[in-house]
Amino acid sequence: MFEVKQAQCQRLGELLSNLELAEDFREHITPEIPTDEPKKRILAYLFVSSICHQLQSLKGRGMNGQELRGFNYLCDRVSALARQNPEELDAENLANITAKRLQELLLGSGVAEHTTILDAERRARILRDIYSKVSPKLLEEMLEWDSFPLREIYAKIANNFGYAYSKDPFYKKASIFIQMMVLGGVWHIEDFNGFIPAVDYHKQRLLLRNCCVVPLPPNVQKLLREAELASPEIEYQLRGACVDAIRVIANYSTKNVMEASIMLWAIGRNCCTKHQPVCALEDVVCSRDSCDLSNYITNECLGECLLASICPASEAEALRAYKEPNIATEFY
Repeated sequence: MFEVKQAQCQRLGELLSNLELAEDFREHITPEIPTDEPKKRILAYLFVSSICHQLQSLKGRGMNGQELRGFNYLCDRVSALARQNPEELDAENLANITAKRLQELLLGSGVAEHTTILDAERRARILRDIYSKVSPKLLEEMLEWDSFPLREIYAKIANNFGYAYSKDPFYKKASIFIQMMVLGGVWHIEDFNGFIPAVDYHKQRLLLRNCCVVPLPPNVQKLLREAELASPEIEYQLRGACVDAIRVIANYSTKNVMEASIMLWAIGRNCCTKHQPVCALEDVVCSRDSCDLSNYITNECLGECLLASICPASEAEALRAYKEPNIATEFY
């Protein structure tokens, strides 16, 4: 159903070799927990990774007054809680959290109509399920999980935390948790060959438009261009192809799989947006106020997508029309 184009993945990987992650990129995708106690970090990272799906409607002002959105806002709110109300992140409290309380925690000092999270009741149930499984003994054991190969770490996360982490065949939430544990300094992992790229809607969209992943059946091409409802099988096949593509891309870059995945996410959410990617703008130079690409990639932005020189969609409206699958999901 989908073909991974090796040559195009190679071109994209070689381009990433010329880009550098920003020195402080970790601060924007990992909650800042003001304590040397690693178990507190584990609890905070579990909070973020457990509900990091369908965050398009989540936005508000961060601690520094800057407008944030999606995953960045979620991380910032958890950082604020860790500083101002650390008891809110205790396992005992989160094992009993209600939808109303979750909405209050995410709102902070924002405005309710501007800071919303979809399906708060379901997310609260996920958190209650996760934190009811957390014990001092488990937290102690988790500190040593990085001594295992990544495939075993994924298995331990799935076995201990249930549905939210085990049902996704591509383990996106587990990958985000592993990523935060590494970037937050709790775990030290050197071999990322077993890391599963956290495939979300941004990366699916970017890889489709860039022709790293090509849908073969005409009806699937039409479905993705017109945002028609997608079947679970189409979504499964596409995400699997994206995982394979990102691994090829990383292999041709100077980055490990996790780093390449972060770069693609940053470019996808800023340059390759759903409705109007930068290459479709009428103005020659992009000047979006909402762009936060420099938080992740140090290379100077020249007002065009960083992938413009190698991306077929930059000159093809039919490719720019591709969007991520239109499907309800708790996986990403």
